[in-house]
Amino acid sequence: MKRLLLWTTIILLTATVGRAQDEFASFTPDVLATGLGGSLVSLPDYASTLLWNPGAMAFTTTDQILITSHQPFTINNLSVTKFFAPCQTIGFGLSQIIVNNQLIKIGTLGYGRRLTRYFSIGGNLNYGNNNETNEDFTTCGIGMMLRPALNQTSFYRTDHDFADLFFSPALYEKFALGFSVHNMPLGNSGSKHNIRIGAAFKFSQWGPYFHLAYHKFHDAKTIHTGMGFRFSPGFQFVMGTTDFNLKDIAFGGSFAFAKLSTDLIYSSRSQKVSFTLGFAISPSASVQAQRHKEKAIQMIRDERFRGALKEFEKSLSYNQNNEQIIYFTKALEKKIYDEDIKIDSLYNQATTFQQKNWNVSAVLTLKEILGVNRYNERAIRQLRTLRPFIVNYISKLYENGISAYRQHDFNKSRDIFQDILQINERHEGALRYLSKIDSANSHLTEEYYYQGIGYYRKRHYDKATRAFAHVLELNPTHNEARLYMERINREMSAQKPVIKSLLSEALQNEREGNYQLASQKYQEILNINRDNEKAETQLKLIESYINNLVKRKFQQAKKLFQEGNYEAARAMFTEILSMSPNDQPSLAYIDQLNGIQSVTIDSTLQSAYQLFGEKRYNDALIACDKALLLNSDHEQAKQLKQQILEHLDTDNMQIRALQMFRNGDYANARQLFRQILERDPNNLIANSYVTECNSKINKRIAELFNSGMTFYTSGNYEAAIRDWDRILEIEPDNQSALDYKKRAEERLEALNQLP
Repeated sequence: MKRLLLWTTIILLTATVGRAQDEFASFTPDVLATGLGGSLVSLPDYASTLLWNPGAMAFTTTDQILITSHQPFTINNLSVTKFFAPCQTIGFGLSQIIVNNQLIKIGTLGYGRRLTRYFSIGGNLNYGNNNETNEDFTTCGIGMMLRPALNQTSFYRTDHDFADLFFSPALYEKFALGFSVHNMPLGNSGSKHNIRIGAAFKFSQWGPYFHLAYHKFHDAKTIHTGMGFRFSPGFQFVMGTTDFNLKDIAFGGSFAFAKLSTDLIYSSRSQKVSFTLGFAISPSASVQAQRHKEKAIQMIRDERFRGALKEFEKSLSYNQNNEQIIYFTKALEKKIYDEDIKIDSLYNQATTFQQKNWNVSAVLTLKEILGVNRYNERAIRQLRTLRPFIVNYISKLYENGISAYRQHDFNKSRDIFQDILQINERHEGALRYLSKIDSANSHLTEEYYYQGIGYYRKRHYDKATRAFAHVLELNPTHNEARLYMERINREMSAQKPVIKSLLSEALQNEREGNYQLASQKYQEILNINRDNEKAETQLKLIESYINNLVKRKFQQAKKLFQEGNYEAARAMFTEILSMSPNDQPSLAYIDQLNGIQSVTIDSTLQSAYQLFGEKRYNDALIACDKALLLNSDHEQAKQLKQQILEHLDTDNMQIRALQMFRNGDYANARQLFRQILERDPNNLIANSYVTECNSKINKRIAELFNSGMTFYTSGNYEAAIRDWDRILEIEPDNQSALDYKKRAEERLEALNQLP
């Protein structure tokens, strides 16, 4: 192919120039030009513009084949044009001229392009040969056309009258200017080109229209005038002359039917009748315009706005006078312009994120671009480069989501699966688990509902409101929750005057230093509404003052207790409980003092010392632990225990621990094995049994927890609480057991208070 193009270029550039070129310069490729006085330089609707003015080809919107005969039984020209909407046309032509019995053949290639809606340029390349003299020639031509176009920006007026006229409907498709330079030689410095300038104007759609042209070739200058009358869509009459010479006149008619047209022209110069046959090989301009319009509308439905804009532009290239398409075009241009600004900004953000290795943010930003324009190729390509990361990241997220789901953390798992769907909206696993979570939410709805009832019965109105709000968030049609919220609002409105009065009295008591009475008033307010923030805050301040006093007295009482002055300690702990009846440390010391009434620390330690002296270290350790249970800070007990551990036989401890393990007392066995490891960290047997004890204890805890969950889901809350209490006996800080026990107790209380 490259070799063929090379040889073609060499032939074209080395061809000679001669008389044959002169004949081609004056050749008339179609008879309509003859009928209009010998020129067609500013009329764009014919395939012969390939030779007359290649710039006008861009406005030839119907694909055509023209066959022209100036002599009997001879085809003098065959021209074909093809329009590529919205702005370019290509053409091909074969011509033959018989002069003095010499046959000259010419081949022509042409191209025309609209630079704007009203201006176009084009060019052609011609290669000819004289069969008799074997004379070759190569020429080219250029052309341009200017014709008014409609202003497509809402038909606004400018500050220039000429511009307003040029872009107005008054001149649209009624006026054209054409200019071409024809027959410029290639490969030879001789200048034998033909300059053509023309203008066309018509008064209405049907005529008449006028064509005026000026040609210059060598020293010859000619003026060509013509006019046409369109009597119907299928017939027009034309006539014209050269240099206003009435002896050189031509006239005839053009007939059109469907896609076939015929031009018959009589020339007084040649005294012959010539004809041209035309064949339209494409649908009419109106049909083409409608097709592109329908395609554009479908693309809008598919949100392919850029493609739709191109199709509207193609439609306008056939018919600029369609105001609906003009409106759509401008709206799409504005939308695409706004989209481009947003997309450019998002793309810059995504690039920055990717440069910082913030790939998740980059992916979400690129997805946002596709939300604006799902066909954006840059974003699609960028997402493809991030695909390995996306797959790996989604896989990890999916595992975390499943883990959270299995731990019954539905909110966390929902957030994770929704994050996955932000990246891949068709992820089947995430969709499946979200469906499961929705199913679980029905159980949560019931749980929140009973919580709300429980809080309502306890007068925790704010907490009750939040619980019922959760219910309505999960199930907006839950009428019972809505009724409770309305009831809470009514009761809170009725309580406002009472609370206001109590609050005023409490503040007055505070100012007078009567904190105990103020505390009672605040407590009365909280008995009405447990969530009153003012009463709760002030009560905490008063309690803080009392607590500081309690702490000071507690330290004094504790010191008395440690010194063995139990009676004085008991009196001070009792004073503390009179100020703060629920002070748990004081209650604990009271319990210890009650226990000391039967077994004192001194007697226990004495027993431990005696057993230690008898080298009964295991029994001595038990006695010492009892003493420390009464007072964990007792220094003598601590020292004695350390001495016992130093003398205790590790093997003996191990035998006891193994016996506890075989008896199923895994908690105490684990404690004894840990004491062995405190003395001998490298003891493999103790280390192994600690692990085994942990496994046994965890298994038992799991069994008890699952049993409790079974009772809990079936509504047997008492049995569930019993199972979870057994867990807390083994592991007092087990958070799951503590949480679910609390939930069961709240639900049980709410159920017991139902009317």
